Amino acid sequence: MEPIYGPPSAVARRPLRYPARPGPGPGAPALSALRARILDGRLAGGTRLPASRDLAGLLGISRNTVTRAFDQLYAEGYVEGRVGAGTYVAELAAVVRPAPPSSADPGPARPCSGS
Repeated sequence: MEPIYGPPSAVARRPLRYPARPGPGPGAPALSALRARILDGRLAGGTRLPASRDLAGLLGISRNTVTRAFDQLYAEGYVEGRVGAGTYVAELAAVVRPAPPSSADPGPARPCSGS
């Protein structure tokens, strides 16, 4: 993006250009991996997750990215934060897990034709 110079009237006439937003951010793979491990049971309820600083160092991403991923998982009900004690995987009895697709699934219902 080019710097904006000139008198205020000239600056006001220039169209604003915002940088294109790339796809998912750098935390998307970490968020998806944590969510998948919680849903398939590899991270059981009550498991303490690494501190955001430690996890960021292990994954090579910023601590802010890890914090945003934890915040998203918290909003979705997958983790619980305990002040001063860390972030823990939530007990998922209340969270609905997606059902695996069934080969016997008849598909969507069709309307009946009146006879």
